[in-house]
Amino acid sequence: MSAPPCPNPGDFTVEDYLRTPDGPPWYELIEGQLVLEPTPTSGHQGILRDLSMALFAYLKSAQIGTLLFAPLDVYLNESNVFQPDIRVVMNARRKIITQRGIRGAPDFVVEILSPSNRALDRGPKFRVYAQSGVRELWIVDPRERTIESFVLR
Repeated sequence: MSAPPCPNPGDFTVEDYLRTPDGPPWYELIEGQLVLEPTPTSGHQGILRDLSMALFAYLKSAQIGTLLFAPLDVYLNESNVFQPDIRVVMNARRKIITQRGIRGAPDFVVEILSPSNRALDRGPKFRVYAQSGVRELWIVDPRERTIESFVLR
């Protein structure tokens, strides 16, 4: 018996994504394309640590939501499975958190830009986040030392 045919780029689905090996390396499924995620830099990880600690302290004191960080799959639809750096799900929607990942749009997402992912995070991923129901997106640019906050509708 032969192996199933490999989908054409842009034709990958969640089913194909689930056949990728457990990482590292990790992949994202972005608009039907399987994208290899590079290992983050130490600077990226420092930003992730600091933002996670601050957001976690706030969420814990207010008892309003759950913070999770990469790597953990976020299944947005059949063509998009992302690995945002930070994602928050508010308590009212906690049921979307499963053992395998988050099934649906988190309420809040943080993407920390790297040289290899700038175009994806600002282009197709931004568009999919907006279309899938993410309420707020922060894009952190270590090079420019900025955080852009977007309230999505």
